[in-house]
Amino acid sequence: MPLSEANQLRVLSIPKRFSLPETALIIAHPLDLRLFLSLMPKPQKKHSLVLAKLYLFSSLTLVGPCFGRPQLFLILEHLYTWGTKRFIFWGWCGGINKKIKIGDVIIPKEARDKEVSFASEGFLKEIKNHFKIPFLEGSIFTLDNPYILDRTAVISLGTQGIMAIDMETEGLFRWTDQHKAEAVAILVVSDLLYTPKWTPGFSHPSFKQIRRIVAIELKRLLSCPPWGQDTRTSPSNNG
Repeated sequence: MPLSEANQLRVLSIPKRFSLPETALIIAHPLDLRLFLSLMPKPQKKHSLVLAKLYLFSSLTLVGPCFGRPQLFLILEHLYTWGTKRFIFWGWCGGINKKIKIGDVIIPKEARDKEVSFASEGFLKEIKNHFKIPFLEGSIFTLDNPYILDRTAVISLGTQGIMAIDMETEGLFRWTDQHKAEAVAILVVSDLLYTPKWTPGFSHPSFKQIRRIVAIELKRLLSCPPWGQDTRTSPSNNG
């Protein structure tokens, strides 16, 4: 069934409260959200949105925090209804390939679960061409409960060429493909799962440093055309 027909049959609907710019940044972790906001001017408006916050700037929509695919789907549905068609997701991931180290930045071309979903080719190329931080590119695996992973699963995923695991990216790519929207993900490696014991890097100096670098780079990137242009005719809020 075409998506337009499926929308007409939906039981729940989202009120068209806002007219948003074409591009939105979704930040997974509250610490990164706080860091990014510290670099920005005061938002024009701030609203609650499915256990997250929606921050409206003159030419940017910012949402966060976002934890896992279910919350991400609800955020995407709202933003899409309000006019957003391009999504940049910034999150964390756990490295399962021995070439991966804490603080690495990964921009995945694909994300796997039961099936394979892909980043939007054109949008991915744009981001890669303008992103000024060294990054790795490849495949990641998304799952809802990382605690179910055992050593055998980690080794198996690593032999399949998977670089890291996260909890959102496969859902992001699959949803945007279904809705003819565009998405890319930028992931920072926060911990390592291929080591004999789990190696958390949350307090590692390189992890803290690269997160600030990513925040500054995303602010720069989203201030440049075409992402820094306001594509709305006029903002609206109808209640």
